[in-house]
Amino acid sequence: LKGLGNLSQCNKEDVNRFAASVLTALSNALEDPSEEIALEAVQSLFRLLEVADDSAISTSVVNLSLRVRPFFTFKSVAIRSAAFSLFGALGRFAEGVAQDSLFEQLQANFPMLILHVNDEHPDVRAAAKRALRSLADVFKQDMLAMIFRKKTFDDRRKLDYDAFIGSLCLQLTDAFPDRSNYYLQEMVNNFKSEYDVIRANAVTFVGSYIASLAMNDRRKVNLDSIISASITLLKDPNPQVRSKAAEALALLHDV
Repeated sequence: LKGLGNLSQCNKEDVNRFAASVLTALSNALEDPSEEIALEAVQSLFRLLEVADDSAISTSVVNLSLRVRPFFTFKSVAIRSAAFSLFGALGRFAEGVAQDSLFEQLQANFPMLILHVNDEHPDVRAAAKRALRSLADVFKQDMLAMIFRKKTFDDRRKLDYDAFIGSLCLQLTDAFPDRSNYYLQEMVNNFKSEYDVIRANAVTFVGSYIASLAMNDRRKVNLDSIISASITLLKDPNPQVRSKAAEALALLHDV
């Protein structure tokens, strides 16, 4: 796998000639049960995406996005951070022929990126932040992209997550109100995450997002179910999760 990944060090002509076949081989290696092999595949794919042309990669954007997604929640910090870095590398193709496919894949993975910019481990937080900055233009929303390019979102700085989510939700509800049910359901699904901080992040997003929705758009989401799920977190064994659930529900006093 390291040898395949070293294609990235060859001349441009050779990289693009063999990129598709090497990408397929490395993508298949992602299914290997060995974490060591899967990690090497992710890292090798990242190196390849950094140098290959759009014409060599465009047809693989969807498959690669689907293959890497399960690694976002791996226990291994190295795999989680490498997976976010790999997905972020697709930002190089934001203006290419795969831009529509990349937009849909970004939307599909967006909730996980948002949750993990506040991951418990700094390497994962940094990788998720870099991915969002790299992919920001895919949204075609200038105000949204600006959020990911602020100095406060720098991967070397501690993020004020509550303030970040508040600003983000205002832009999301304005730009993509048709995605509300998806965003909210993905967050509710993460109320059962094994990671305390992810449960806390998820309910923080839910509270801010619903509070930011216009009244007409609120009628299009299943508020009763979402609020009921949020209330269950008031009994979470982790005090931070309970606190964030209370804060989120306080935002919804007029719902």
